Amino acid sequence: MIILYTIDCINCGRLENKLKENNIQYEVCRDREKMLNLGMSHMPVLQTDKNTFLNFKEAMAWIERQKEAI
Repeated sequence: MIILYTIDCINCGRLENKLKENNIQYEVCRDREKMLNLGMSHMPVLQTDKNTFLNFKEAMAWIERQKEAI
């Protein structure tokens, strides 16, 4: 399961749009307390299906790799 942790900032929106454009299924988490408990201090964060947490730049690159794998 892929989870987008977001506070609805500009980069959060850009990442969410990129996920949608590439038809990647994901869930959204806006629970700030949960994010803090997970040690997140910068948003957005993308949790991949391999339970890896990616920052914005890493997440954008991950999406590009998913396109190449198709």
